[in-house]
Amino acid sequence: MDKFVFDTTWIVKGLVKPRRRKDDEELQHQLRLHNKAKEYLQKVEENEIRMIIPSLALIETASVVSRLTNDSSLSRDAVSFLWENAEKIFFDFETLDTSIEMGIKTKSSGFDTLYLALLKLTGAALLTDDSKLHDLAKSNGYESKLLREML
Repeated sequence: MDKFVFDTTWIVKGLVKPRRRKDDEELQHQLRLHNKAKEYLQKVEENEIRMIIPSLALIETASVVSRLTNDSSLSRDAVSFLWENAEKIFFDFETLDTSIEMGIKTKSSGFDTLYLALLKLTGAALLTDDSKLHDLAKSNGYESKLLREML
């Protein structure tokens, strides 16, 4: 069974349907992104693939879903989904040394180095819609899938 480190850009796009009011090409593009990300989250629910996340993803998902939807119950539901479906949630103490080394090596943001550390520790591929993180992962020898390139 394939295992993936899910970035919050992917998680949120899969959990929150686009709220754009104007029915135009941009909305159609956002819906395609949502459906592709949601497809992978459904595969996690159905135990077809494994999801790995850092504990920080719980906080980031809660904040972003709340900001996008202005609905605290949807935000809590999103966090519950992650708790219930992630095969492994890595906490800071489990990733600290590797994250520090990745930060020194790549000179990247703390959040990005945390994701690189998870890739190194797990051997999983990255799922993201953050092109900078995607490029960083690839340039450091990790497998990465960029959501917008999968449409």
